[in-house]
Amino acid sequence: MFQTVRTAMTPAHRRIAALLVGVAVVLLLPLPRASRAMHALYDLGHAPLFGVLSVMLFWWGRKKLPRNDLFAAILVWGTVAILGIAAEYVQGFLGRFPSWQDVAANLLGSAAFLIWAISWNWKYRVLRIAAFAIGVACLVAAWRTPAIELADTLAQHRNLPMLGSFERRLEFSRWQWSGENCELGQAKRWASDGEMSMAIRFKPAKYPSFSLYWPIEDWSPYQALTFDILLTGAEPLPLIVKIVDVDHNGETNDRFHRAILLQPGLNSPRIRLSDVAIAPHGRTLDLRRIKRMQFYTVDLQTPRVLFLDNLRLVP
Repeated sequence: MFQTVRTAMTPAHRRIAALLVGVAVVLLLPLPRASRAMHALYDLGHAPLFGVLSVMLFWWGRKKLPRNDLFAAILVWGTVAILGIAAEYVQGFLGRFPSWQDVAANLLGSAAFLIWAISWNWKYRVLRIAAFAIGVACLVAAWRTPAIELADTLAQHRNLPMLGSFERRLEFSRWQWSGENCELGQAKRWASDGEMSMAIRFKPAKYPSFSLYWPIEDWSPYQALTFDILLTGAEPLPLIVKIVDVDHNGETNDRFHRAILLQPGLNSPRIRLSDVAIAPHGRTLDLRRIKRMQFYTVDLQTPRVLFLDNLRLVP
């Protein structure tokens, strides 16, 4: 007869298993809607989370591969890379948004911690210092984008009621656009306030658009939204402004949208927030929880260039 041999989990095995479960929960479970600052802080956590996981796997693996720390580190880094890419892929089926930026942060965090782990006992101090510096550089690269978002979040609150002055390139981290139908950039050619504006180049498409993806959420203390647009060319351009709150159900009648016929030259539309609030059918749009503002046009046949500046809320 064959006797079943049971191998008890060691404390190291239990710690690794617990961390793997924690990583799976953090990466795969749908997250509640968070503020921009919380989103950035969550992104900052990717690198150290995968770094700690990598070091634990490394210390366990090096016992299986004595005197071959470099090979163990490479093996762990490759394993973590596969896990990170697979997790981002699965997120697309679980109501979350996969991101190559997150994959890069995971791998950079793993690399940083593994470099520190294998260099800890190196004989020469200069090599330990160089390894430490390389690890720090990996973390800086992993944290660059979320750190920019955190800095711009602070600037957004400090600059209220201004939503967009475009004096700093940092502001563009709060905007979203598709390079296929629209290009955005900072421009000195014209500005209604300060020295810079946002240059918008709409390309021929069904719905060329750009969005204020991370607006200040609470517009309730204000009475109106206004902005300045310089339209180039000789023909008018219909520009549609769409505003949604966090309760938006995706239907056309559950949002604010208004078509503004831009004339060549300077335009300064003004939208009353009372009109925004009553726009959805059967409910009131929550001005305390604005989710997104989008600008777009429809069935554009030829490229158009316009400049946006001084986007602000009016008390």
